[in-house]
Amino acid sequence: MMFQGEEFLQNGWFNDQYENAANWSFQTDGVGSQMQTMYKAATAVRWGNDAFRRGSFAWAHNRDGNNILAFRRNWGSNVALVVVNLSGVDYVNNHSYGISTGGQGGQWTQIFNSQEAAYGGWDGSGNAYHEPWTQGDGKIYLNVPKYSVVVMRLK
Repeated sequence: MMFQGEEFLQNGWFNDQYENAANWSFQTDGVGSQMQTMYKAATAVRWGNDAFRRGSFAWAHNRDGNNILAFRRNWGSNVALVVVNLSGVDYVNNHSYGISTGGQGGQWTQIFNSQEAAYGGWDGSGNAYHEPWTQGDGKIYLNVPKYSVVVMRLK
């Protein structure tokens, strides 16, 4: 769910008492346009993967000590793993952070990373060109940037 103006980081409270409650100038500034690009990409991931609209939900990974969690969505052969880093710690050292897939084997590819440079993040923050296989320990090894959402899809 988005509130009017949120997709381009409008500041202040939403006030529906005005005829035009959104400040559209935020849409074209540097930060606002990056945020809008990210919202478009996230929406495309949702509409491009049936698992997000009608699939099952299963917790796959929860590391209380470092505030990283992951859940898996399945709909037929469409399987997605959503990894959320709620901390300010970067785990972007040579794809070394192990994320449990919740028992789902196979090869994975990144379809979304909220810290990509196009969204105001940085190059090398995610897993572009890295397509890990589920290892014997039931994990895939990824870069997980700070304050991020990374979405992997089973190939």
